[in-house]
Amino acid sequence: MTVIPNLASLRLCGRSSDFSSCVLSAAEGAYQDVATLVPLEEGRKPYVSMEAMRILQRLLAQGNPKIGSLKVENLIDSTIIKKIEDSGFFEKMNSEYGGK
Repeated sequence: MTVIPNLASLRLCGRSSDFSSCVLSAAEGAYQDVATLVPLEEGRKPYVSMEAMRILQRLLAQGNPKIGSLKVENLIDSTIIKKIEDSGFFEKMNSEYGGK
């Protein structure tokens, strides 16, 4: 897991002459970390896992203690995913593409 080194990399971006590519690199690393923590099983709808978010919160709180005081439940808004699910989109995609 490289969440904390990515935060350190982001801090070093302030010293870099190419700030935007440095931030992009740190963001890509963080995305890979989250993708590893929150794998999307075949046929699973993409709702955010509260357990995975709490794990991520604990990891990020090591670099910024204020993150530990946030309520993860207040950070997640699943209304868009719910509307997409209610429309039948996921079932249609799964039937057409078989979760490929």
